[in-house]
Amino acid sequence: MKQAGYESDLFVFQAGEKSKTRKTKEMIEDAMLESGYRRDCCILAIGGGVVTDLAGFIAGTYGRGIPFINYATTLLAAADASVGGKTAVDTPLATNLIGLFYQPKKVYLDIATWQTLPQRQIASGLAETIKHACLADQDFFEYLKQHMDQIWTFDKDVCEHIARTNCKIKYTVVMQDERETGLREILNLGHTIGRAIETVSDYKLLHGEALAIGLAAEAELACQFGYLAKAEQDEMVQLLKEPDFRLPFLLILIGKSW
Repeated sequence: MKQAGYESDLFVFQAGEKSKTRKTKEMIEDAMLESGYRRDCCILAIGGGVVTDLAGFIAGTYGRGIPFINYATTLLAAADASVGGKTAVDTPLATNLIGLFYQPKKVYLDIATWQTLPQRQIASGLAETIKHACLADQDFFEYLKQHMDQIWTFDKDVCEHIARTNCKIKYTVVMQDERETGLREILNLGHTIGRAIETVSDYKLLHGEALAIGLAAEAELACQFGYLAKAEQDEMVQLLKEPDFRLPFLLILIGKSW
């Protein structure tokens, strides 16, 4: 950035959901003020979902609104957090309820960075990917079933197809209901239970791991209330187990506890 003639500074914070707080937001804002940034600046968010969520919230309030760009480096961010304009922080009493809707100017998905991630992070991102397939695209669901091995070997064509399809599904919903007054709530599939599990685990579970449990539990409820056939529930849970979330016992326990 500096070689291109831009003034720039790097602001770094600890990775993980526990950093997505008002305290971290305040720390970065103070550092930006001390560095002399004003309303003519732009934020470039490089990282996963926590980074893009937090950076978007800062951009939306700093100087009453400055532009920001998301450069997503994880499958989870590429699948969900970097697209859609929902920005927020967590508090001890609530997750993602302190924030605002604020759209990035551009979103870049760097698929090459997926190869640097631990398998656990890839599995976490696949939970959001499977969620999209379940709520919007049967063909995409079948595609994931048939290409799971290629995902783990980072096949370029497969990963690009996943990235594009994730964005297409989310973009289609967000364009119809940007501020979540109705339709956009379908993107929260699995999150009602998943976010609760993520919180009570003290964020020891990754977001996607908790979401996978939430999806399995909500599929069980949907089946019991007649909204989902038993065969469809079994197919959904089986696909959730494919990425090896290392939590099959929790999926089974929650499936049977209702």
